[in-house]
Formats: sequence, C-alpha cells, structure tokens
Amino acid sequence: MTSVLDRPAPPPDLTLRYGPLPEHVVDLRLSPAVPGRSSPLIVLIHGGFWRPAYDRTHLGPMSHALAAACASLRLCAEWNLGRGAVRSLMGGGPEEVPERYAVADPAALPPPPVPVTLVHGTADEQVPVGMSRAFGAGRLVEIPGAGHFDLIDPESRAWPRVMAVFAGALSG
Repeated sequence: MTSVLDRPAPPPDLTLRYGPLPEHVVDLRLSPAVPGRSSPLIVLIHGGFWRPAYDRTHLGPMSHALAAACASLRLCAEWNLGRGAVRSLMGGGPEEVPERYAVADPAALPPPPVPVTLVHGTADEQVPVGMSRAFGAGRLVEIPGAGHFDLIDPESRAWPRVMAVFAGALSG
C-alpha cells in the first residue's frame, strides 16, 4: 500500500488563485450532481507546516473521497511543532510579533458563527491531540490510535470513522 503522501488523486475540478505566489491557490472538488440532493460545503485546511514538501497535493485523495461521498498558532510556536514552522510562517514568535498572531491565530479569534468539528487522532506524533483539546471551540472527536496521516487517507483503518464524523456533522 502506498502512503497518502505518494498516492495520486484525480485532479481538482477547479483551482482558484487568492494571492500572487504559486502556493496561493485553493482546489475545488465538486460532488456529483444528484437530483433532489444538495451538496454540503466542506473546507479542508491542512497547513503542512507551511512547508513546500507538504503542499496541498497529499490532501487530494481525501478531498476526492469526500467529494465523491457527498489548531492554535501560539501553541504550535511554543511546542515547536514542525521544527519551527509557525515561527517561520509568522516571522517570529508570539512574543516578537503579537499583532500577527492576534489576527491569524484561530484560537485567538472569536468563535466562528458556524458549527466546527475538530477531528484528531490520539496517536498523532506531528501535532499532539492536546492541540485540539486546547482549542476550545466546537466539538472535538478523537479517533483512538489514529496517527497524523491516517485522518487524510481514505485507505486507512481510521477513514470510516472520519467519514462518520463528517456525516454526523453534516446531518446536524
């Protein structure tokens, strides 16, 4: 079995640019049209520690599977996740550039006006589950024994549970 980091996925239906750099894009994947059924909007945000080696490509299999079927920056910096990835992205730590963290850190912003469901594997070694536990907004679903990449891999043992979480969140 190939890793989700290496597995190809069908291309997105549309790629939209939101900024001047090559990585300033978002992929759109559409659900197949089914008469009498509306398709939910699912937004996947996976930073890949904001490093070129972990771009949006590895979300392709997950995004495609979801379309077919239908974090605190401060803590990241303090915990040194991704070997300094947040400090690199933000241009310093929270004590050095607090104004940047104030506008970009989801944990520092007001609660979102829509329901939020966080899904986190308890065996995630890249981003400990304590990160989602500390977020405090929305509902947290922990998937026992799942690692970091298990949650984005439609071929993992955790995938049916991920899909059940999405189905439950979409049904209200």
